[in-house]
Formats: sequence, C-alpha cells, structure tokens
Amino acid sequence: EHRFIPTSQKSLLATPNRVLIDDCDDNIDSWEEASGIGILFPQPWNIARGKCSKRIDWLKFKLFDIEGLE
Repeated sequence: EHRFIPTSQKSLLATPNRVLIDDCDDNIDSWEEASGIGILFPQPWNIARGKCSKRIDWLKFKLFDIEGLE
C-alpha cells in the first residue's frame, strides 16, 4: 500500500524503509538525516540539475538502486 502525505515537515515521517522523492535539496538532506531514503528529483534549481534532460530515467535509475523496493 502506498500513501501520499502532503506536509511541510517531511522528515517527521522518515524511517529506514520510507522513500522521499522531492526536488528540494534541504528536504532530502533532513529526510536522510532522519534515517529515510531520499531521492532528489532533478530540477534547474537543485544540485541534480545536470540530470534535468532525462528526469524520469534518472528517477527510475535511483529507484532501481534501492534494495528491496518493489
């Protein structure tokens, strides 16, 4: 079962088996500091901007890299 929970304090929901896909560097940093798995979605304003031309391919690559994710 997958759930989507909109919140500004995303790191409060982080656990070692939860994945956050976000386009904000700070959200990913705080999520990972709270033991979650973070994937930074490439956008022109973040550090993954070099991957912008193939965003979905980058996301698939990162998701595939997570062990045990179905």
